[in-house]
Amino acid sequence: MLGKVVSQALNDLEQVRLLLIGFQSLREKTPIPHEGIDVPALNGVSVGSLKLFEYCTAIIRIYTVFERLIYSLAEAWIIWVLKHNAPTILASPRCRIAYEIGLAEIFRRQTETRFVDMDRFELAQSHALFDPTIKTQGSNSLTISPFVATFPNLRMEQVNTLFTSIELGSPNQWLDKSVSLLRLRDEYSLSYSEALKDVVQRRNEVAHGNPDPGQTLGTNELLARIDVVSNLVISLHQYLLSAASKLELGEDFEKGLVGKITHYWPSSGAAELTLTSSAIGVGEDLLIIDGSACFLSTIESIQLEGQNTMGFSGQPGTKLGVKMNHLPKTGALLLRTAPIRDLPSLMI
Repeated sequence: MLGKVVSQALNDLEQVRLLLIGFQSLREKTPIPHEGIDVPALNGVSVGSLKLFEYCTAIIRIYTVFERLIYSLAEAWIIWVLKHNAPTILASPRCRIAYEIGLAEIFRRQTETRFVDMDRFELAQSHALFDPTIKTQGSNSLTISPFVATFPNLRMEQVNTLFTSIELGSPNQWLDKSVSLLRLRDEYSLSYSEALKDVVQRRNEVAHGNPDPGQTLGTNELLARIDVVSNLVISLHQYLLSAASKLELGEDFEKGLVGKITHYWPSSGAAELTLTSSAIGVGEDLLIIDGSACFLSTIESIQLEGQNTMGFSGQPGTKLGVKMNHLPKTGALLLRTAPIRDLPSLMI
């Protein structure tokens, strides 16, 4: 299930982090830190060689884990939508055009290693799903391959293109509100898009065998990128869940409406919430509708007239101070999350 895939991706990134810390510990055992001196625990291996090895390994692994995760998110979304709201994808001209462009790319490059083993019958079956007059046999799922066939790698631009082509929408507005990603941006002076772009560029250099040792990253810089990419993985999974919830709600935003944000303070992660409903509590997961963005956020604390409270029950129109793990801007609507059908396939 998708939740296990996300957990595995986070575990894989954590393993890279621990290996980097372990390599750093090995290097620090060298009496005089000099590129030509061997690492005592590794006979014949110089400090410089070890640093270059850990750099190349970390960069390749960070990118590979992220790429696999993105493909898994896209596949899970396609499977879930085809099961519960198939016209969202199958009746989408944008989705069909993207798929057909990808198919053409696969057939054009069919002798290349990347495409040579693809099942042509499966691709034809998938393509036939876009035409309701054609009866297909076997699987009723779209393969992800054509959607990504034209991508040389996955920067945020390609992630946005992929998600948009499968009617999942661009996650940029939602990611820009993530408290954890904003905190890391301030801590490392590195945004999630910059971190991913840097990893992709370095991965390409390493893959072509020409990393310049003078341009490699140190352990702390690599750890920063792992931190950012790990939080990006979590945020993108949450974004998919939010998109599923919004699709279930449809346009009926009044259903389950809790209230509206009438002011917010980004620096503190606090907001003023004017209630539409009569009750709200700490720990509730709410769906935030903010313009074209949609995301889940958890109520972390509530204040009524400057006093902390675990919950409130009273008249609609009451103004409360709330802290949330995502920042809703002024004007955003807060709704109780819609029941998501087949939720285990997206979570567990």
